[in-house]
Amino acid sequence: MAQIALSVLFFTVPFIIIFKSFGERIGDLISFKIPKKSAALPLFFLGAAFCAFANVATSKAGSIFESFGINYNVDFGKSPDGFFGFCLAFLSTVVVPALVEEFALRGIVLGSLRKFGDGFAILVSAIIFGLMHGNFEQIPFAFIIGIILGFIAVKSDSILIPMAIHGFNNFISVAFTYFFGSVSQSAQNVIYSLLLTALMLAGIVSLLFIKDQKEFFSLKPADTESKFSKKMKWFFSAPTIIIFIVISIFESVRYFVL
Repeated sequence: MAQIALSVLFFTVPFIIIFKSFGERIGDLISFKIPKKSAALPLFFLGAAFCAFANVATSKAGSIFESFGINYNVDFGKSPDGFFGFCLAFLSTVVVPALVEEFALRGIVLGSLRKFGDGFAILVSAIIFGLMHGNFEQIPFAFIIGIILGFIAVKSDSILIPMAIHGFNNFISVAFTYFFGSVSQSAQNVIYSLLLTALMLAGIVSLLFIKDQKEFFSLKPADTESKFSKKMKWFFSAPTIIIFIVISIFESVRYFVL
């Protein structure tokens, strides 16, 4: 319950205060419009496929690091038991992160940066999303899915599909904890591998239903004339961003020490 309260607090109030102080209207940055059905499902499965790929990629990376004696797996503690425990886990892991993290990152952050170009907005919001997870186990994964969630938010002009993808991805971990807890670890690994494979195949098939793929994969250029590298330098040399990055790196390194 504390995790739920802190997530809501940290991913809403600071973002709203900061962007309001710069005269930004939240309604101008975030779109909640319902995407067309013909585009919604292909985009959803495309996002789910990238989440599956990110799971595989980060798992393989973890195995490589472990072969060198480096283990950065994070102990998230024991999940609460019983039906009430499942409800709490579902709310804190599936519902709340999907709503508040997408509101903050694919909503306010990405929406405020789109005037500098969609590519820049997607990349920067993904970097921030990765760093905000504060540990080396989740940072690469969050960065990868941050790219696809940002891309889908731009292409659908809505954060509803990214919210759905985010919630679905998190639900998988909750489902394996509560529905497959009594299954042997080897059986869980097989089921998990089959699920990720199916999702990646569904993502590939979904591309066949996307019309005008050349236009689909193109991004809106910036309204400014500054080069992409210049924008990155300006953004990441801002004092607040430097402080944020230092804190995120400190949190990540802390897992190696403890």
